[in-house]
Amino acid sequence: MVKVKSEFKAAIKNADYDQIQTLIHKNCGKKITVSKIEKLAQTLKCEPLEQAVASCKKMQALKDTKVEENELLEIAFFIETKLKSHIDKKDYYLKSDKTGLSRTIEYDPKTKLTFIHLKCHNGAEKLGKGYFKTVTKSIQYDRNKPELVAHAEQKGSADQEVQALKKTKDIKGVIQAKSITSHKEKATGDKKVSMVFKMYNPGALNAAVIKKLSFNEKLKIAHDLLTGMKGLHEKGLVHRDLKPGNVFVDKDKNHIKAVVSDLGHGCKHKEAKGKILNATKRYSPPQAFNANLDKIDYKKSDIFSLGIVFFEILFEKQPEWMKNNLLQDTLKENDPAKKKVVKKQFIEQIQLLQGDLKKKIAEKDAGSKKALFMEIISDMLEASASKRLSADNLLQKFTVL
Repeated sequence: MVKVKSEFKAAIKNADYDQIQTLIHKNCGKKITVSKIEKLAQTLKCEPLEQAVASCKKMQALKDTKVEENELLEIAFFIETKLKSHIDKKDYYLKSDKTGLSRTIEYDPKTKLTFIHLKCHNGAEKLGKGYFKTVTKSIQYDRNKPELVAHAEQKGSADQEVQALKKTKDIKGVIQAKSITSHKEKATGDKKVSMVFKMYNPGALNAAVIKKLSFNEKLKIAHDLLTGMKGLHEKGLVHRDLKPGNVFVDKDKNHIKAVVSDLGHGCKHKEAKGKILNATKRYSPPQAFNANLDKIDYKKSDIFSLGIVFFEILFEKQPEWMKNNLLQDTLKENDPAKKKVVKKQFIEQIQLLQGDLKKKIAEKDAGSKKALFMEIISDMLEASASKRLSADNLLQKFTVL
């Protein structure tokens, strides 16, 4: 302990930051505590080390980082003393082979934000995973208020999603990116895109989250999502993958809000021609069975998909037609005759659901919030796309709720 303290004192007096970094790596948490290092930094007036210790303590207070205090101090000291030299060289994506740290550091030159990517070390779980994309936790480094954020890393190009995120900047009800960067993997030369977002709590809209919502909270979520769809559609974009898993909810004691997320299948409406209506086929409207998709109104397709989400939110269950795989299996097949039959059956099931909603509405007081919400859902689930209202018109109905 005495020897280690002496080594720290000598390195601090000489402003030998490389040696301080080495000493933290070798000894912190083993032969000397963070508190002892803090006292040395204060006594010898080593501002970078004082700042690193203060930042370390604030990051340690974040929930579920799965990072030890000594690791956080080592990372914080690197950021305080060495990151700038890498930035000057436009070296923004720093893996352990460049830094010797346990985590990857990434700097965004546009936003000037720094992130510590936690990946899945020490039992830290993945937040989500798609075919090309993995979502894990990161720490947004900030001396005053560090923040736990969601880091989505995608292999290859993410041009479609990146453009959609840029076009929907500052639109309420649509997820906002804190940072969008890209880098090439040294070993493979593969391009990877990083997108960083606010961490939502409780997160993705699932059955467990829905069951805990009050009716007024359900209405607020629906209003937020329609606001997002209105903004998306007004920008000439369509989502094409609306489902509960692509809705994020943020809730505290007094407030709740929701956003539409994952714009990976989003595109300009005019560029959607001939493409699938919803990447998650079970949320597709009857028009998905058409032999020719060239004349589809993809905005109205989004409305149908969102109508299913609203049905699930209100009734805490899925429509009957989603209880087997017939629709999605048929859409995968190249059998026009079968598609025609299944489409007819699908429309009949929709009409049965609308009939059931009509009965439920009649049982409620005229003009009650629940009755009006059911009317909106019924409007959204019209089998005919031409009869479905736009997001803007649906929002106008919400003004009385």
